[in-house]
Amino acid sequence: MVSTESKIEEALNSIRPFLQQDGGDVEFISYQNKVVSLRLLGACSTCNISHLTMKAGIEESIKKLLPEVESVLAYRVRYASFVKRLSIYHALIKFTNTFSLLVALGTFSLYLYFSKRYDVQPNFIVGAGLSLGTWIIYTIDHLLDAIQLKEHASSTRHRYHFYKHRQIIFIVFISIFILLVLSLKLSRIYYTYVFCLSILTVIHFLMNYIISRRHLKLRLFKEIYIALVVTIGFVITPVLEHYSEINLPYIFGVFGVLYLINLANLFIFSYFDRLSDQKDKMLSIAHFYSPKKLKQFIQIGIGLSIFLTFILLVNGIISWIDGFVFLPMQLSLLLIIIKPSLFIINDQYRFYGDLIYLYPIITFPFLH
Repeated sequence: MVSTESKIEEALNSIRPFLQQDGGDVEFISYQNKVVSLRLLGACSTCNISHLTMKAGIEESIKKLLPEVESVLAYRVRYASFVKRLSIYHALIKFTNTFSLLVALGTFSLYLYFSKRYDVQPNFIVGAGLSLGTWIIYTIDHLLDAIQLKEHASSTRHRYHFYKHRQIIFIVFISIFILLVLSLKLSRIYYTYVFCLSILTVIHFLMNYIISRRHLKLRLFKEIYIALVVTIGFVITPVLEHYSEINLPYIFGVFGVLYLINLANLFIFSYFDRLSDQKDKMLSIAHFYSPKKLKQFIQIGIGLSIFLTFILLVNGIISWIDGFVFLPMQLSLLLIIIKPSLFIINDQYRFYGDLIYLYPIITFPFLH
């Protein structure tokens, strides 16, 4: 079967002799999202009517062989390197989103951060286990969705998980085995804790996949519930072995702030995914509220999180370092929902929504 790239090259070869007669040429850069990117070379890169040549000749030749192509973009030499970097950037986002890599890295980042803020020695085995466990839950969630939707899934992430489900399932089993090995080195308190988190996770899967359509309203709490479980993992895990030294006002304070951040983030994902979820008949809070109303909920949640952060700072319950972490997280989410057009392309909203959990790394040099 002839690949798309081969057909594009074939189309370019058909018109290349005419371009070369005038001292010009064209080079294929990339094909993504039904858009072909090309580089104009030689005389074509300086010709004032190069855009007319592209429209009249190159685009017509490509679309004749590939009717599914929606647009052909031709860049002159000075812009071509930027386009290539942009293509790499989009490929990176697609890769990290598909495999939930930032979820695992962000979990480890927050574990280290709160360990340092609680003034306890971080247990790297616990941090690695928490990160790996979080990745496993996310991946199983994607796998279940993908197997249910099959090749008809709207999102790239779900389609990839369907086509590669055997390989991904194998990786999940290997990851679970690693998790079990790590658990042998943990104290007994973690077994009870992990068991409780596992029960909460099972309840999530029951809510998401077992509840019948007669009980749709129960699924309204899906994001609310997930945000709660995730926040417990982030905030409680680092201090589990040192519960006698717990600073309750601090823990309750950061738990409230981070819960609102997590909830707003999940609502943002539902806001952007509403059309694909509707097409795939998957339910989220976007199923129950209009985009305008959901956007208001998100802004209110972020606003409450900022307000709570300010109150905790004024009362000395959290320090400026916590504010330095939370405020950029809150403002990033606010920017995503205020300017959705900047983040909807290539699912950048998900990439930057997950990226906020790496922000605590910036403060590590200032923590003892």
